[in-house]
Formats: sequence, C-alpha cells, structure tokens
Amino acid sequence: MLLYLSNNKHVTSVKVDASFNMTIQASNYASFYDDARQAWSLHFTSTEDAVKLAKEIAVCKANSVGPAFSQLLKQDLVLGEGQPVDKGDSVEVVYTGCLLENNGIGKVFDSNDKGFRFKVGAGKVIRGWDEGTVGLCKGGRRVLIIPSSLAYGSQGVSGRIPPNANLVFDVEVKKVKHSKEKKQEVTIATPPKIDTPPIDRKSSDTVRDRTQSFEDQLVQHQTTEVRLELAKLVSKVEDISGKIDKMREEGADSGLGGALAARGPSPSMEATVLLHNIQRIIQDNEHLKRDVFEKSARIETQNTKIAELLERNQRFVEQSNTMMEQRSDTFKNTAAQSQVKVLQLEQEKVQLTTDLSSTTAQLSTLHMEMSNIRKNESDLKQQLATTVAELHQNTQNFTILKQKQDEPAAKQDEPTKDSPETTKAKPPPNPLFGDDDDDDKDEWWN
Repeated sequence: MLLYLSNNKHVTSVKVDASFNMTIQASNYASFYDDARQAWSLHFTSTEDAVKLAKEIAVCKANSVGPAFSQLLKQDLVLGEGQPVDKGDSVEVVYTGCLLENNGIGKVFDSNDKGFRFKVGAGKVIRGWDEGTVGLCKGGRRVLIIPSSLAYGSQGVSGRIPPNANLVFDVEVKKVKHSKEKKQEVTIATPPKIDTPPIDRKSSDTVRDRTQSFEDQLVQHQTTEVRLELAKLVSKVEDISGKIDKMREEGADSGLGGALAARGPSPSMEATVLLHNIQRIIQDNEHLKRDVFEKSARIETQNTKIAELLERNQRFVEQSNTMMEQRSDTFKNTAAQSQVKVLQLEQEKVQLTTDLSSTTAQLSTLHMEMSNIRKNESDLKQQLATTVAELHQNTQNFTILKQKQDEPAAKQDEPTKDSPETTKAKPPPNPLFGDDDDDDKDEWWN
C-alpha cells in the first residue's frame, strides 16, 4: 500500500500481508504502522471510503498467503459500542456472503438484511463465524475471509458454494444478548476510554500511555488494598471462631459451664471490635472508591482535553496540507499556462520567421527586376543617343546635299551682262516633292 499526501508527493509504503493490522477508529479515522514501524493516521471523508479500503486490505491479506490458506482473516470496518461479544453470547446480525475468486470478492451466494440470530460458540454456524464474531460490539461491522476448512470444506453447498471454496462475509451486529454468567461477574468500574484519532507523534502516545498506566495503577492499588483487608478480616474471624470452639470444648470437658459463661464477654468484645474494624474498613473502602472515581473523572477530563487538542492539531495539519495542495495546484496551473503562452509565442515566432523569409525572397525578386529594368533603361538610352546622333548626322548630310543641289540652279538662273531683259528668278526645285505643277510651285514659293 502506497500513501500519498498529494498527487505527486509519496510519503510512505507498507507491505500488506496476513500480519498487517489497520485499526479502525471513530470519526472515520484509521491507523497503521509502516515498514519502518512508524505510526500513521488516515482520515476519510466518509465511512464508505474507509469501508472500501478496509475490504481491499482484507482481500490483500488473503492474496498474500495464497488460495490454500487455513487461518481465519478478519478486518474491522466500523467500530461498535458497548461490551464486546464473547462465546456464549447471543447476537443478531445482518450479512452478505461472497465467494473469494480471481484474487477478489466474487459472486454473492447469500445475504440477509432482516436479521439472523445465533449463539456464539455453540456450533450452530460454521466455525469461521463462531471465531470471527468474537470481539465485535453492537453496531460493529467486520469482514471475515474464511478458508474452506472453517466453512463448508470439500462438500460445499450444491448450486451455491463449490467444494473447497474460500468465503468472504460482511457481517454487522445489530443486537447483542450477553450470557447470564457474564452479567453476574463482579467487575471494578473503570473510567471509559476515549477513542481519539492517533497522531503521528511520540508525545501523544507517551501521554496516553502514562494516563492509562496511572489508571491501571490506581485500580490495581485499590484492588490490592481491599483484598488485603478482606484477608485480614477472614483471618481474624477464623481465629475468634477457633478460640470460641476451643473454649466451648474445654468447658464441656471440665463441666465449667458457668466459667465459660463468665468468660463469654471476652469473645463478644472481640466481635464488637471486629465489627468496628469491618465498618472502618468499609468506610475506608468507600473513601478509596470516591477518590478513585474523582481521580478517574479528572483523568477523563484530561483525556477529553488531550483528545480535543489532538483533534484540533489534526485539523490544523489537514488544513495546512490542503493549503499546500492548493498552492501546489496553483503553481502547476500557472506553470502550465506559462508553458502554453511560451508555446504560442514560439509558434508566432516561427510564423513571423516564415513571413520574413517570404518577404525577403520577394524583396530579392523585386531587386532583380529593378536591376533588369535599369539595365533595359540604360540600353534604351544608348539606343536613343545613337538614334539622335544618326538623326543629327542625317540632318547635316541632308543640308549639305541640299546646298550642293541649290548651287548649279543658281548659276543657271543668273542674268548675263549682254541680256537686255531681266527675267524673274525661279525657286529651286524641291528635292523632296520633285517637279510639281505651277500652282503648287507658286504656293510653295510664296
């Protein structure tokens, strides 16, 4: 069995075998010792949780010894009240019977919730019940794991219990009728013990041990004194009876009846003294009883206060543990949220890196396109400059050709000195249009 203070905080472990003992206590508490012999206390939120764990422990005990075990295994589930059941007592119980199979509690073969009565130890039921119900109190509940040797053996019950079957009974005592011999027993009253949840502290165990030891010493001291006084009384009575018998025998032998009668006041006086001593002893005994009860009441008060302090301390420890668990859960949630945020930021970082890479690639492409455009622009500028130079050269050539063409025509149109008439000069022919009609020539010339 592994014990955890929280989901991730392991505190102790213990091996569950046939010798393991978990003590069920009041207010849903249970205690046990681990493998290091350290005491531990468990508090359950409900009785059902405590019963469930106790049943699992009982099954583990049976599994630890194997299917062929021969000893009765029992585990208390709920504490009862009053005097425990002993052999010879009559009880009324409700129960549920199951088969022990597949290392667990199997099929239900019998149950009774109306009440079943029997006398413990009378042999009216199986031996496992006679032995397993001893020690239970009224209202107590116990699980019994009974081997086949203490149940129905190799015969079984036809159609219900197979041969050599080990059985599991959940038994709860509803009524108890103690035997007459037990009622007639004279017992010395002792103060009731207070069931307090055990705390894993040596100081609480020491206080409880000392208190219990003090109670035992008081009761033992009272019993011893009473027995000694009674023994003295019995001895004195026997001595006086012997003296009286002896005196009567001597008077009868010697015929001195009157002397015996005259000596009669002496035993009567001793009897008076004896009665006085008895009364004094009874009074002293009453005083001792009152003192014992007063001291017992004080001890009970102290036990109550100690129990309250221990319970308060237990609640404080549980509250501290709850707060620690809450803080731990808060830290875990914060850490988880931080991890989620970090993961989101990492994803955003990856996305931004991808976008940056894509933008960088696009920018590189644009740079390359711009370089190509600039190169084309420079090529076009060169072509334009070449074209302009060619055009300029062609213009010059055209001008030169025009001048060369105009010179012969001017020479032909010049008037000679011998000519009496002057003729009107004609414009040179248009090298671009050729010879046109007169109207066109006049229009071009004008």
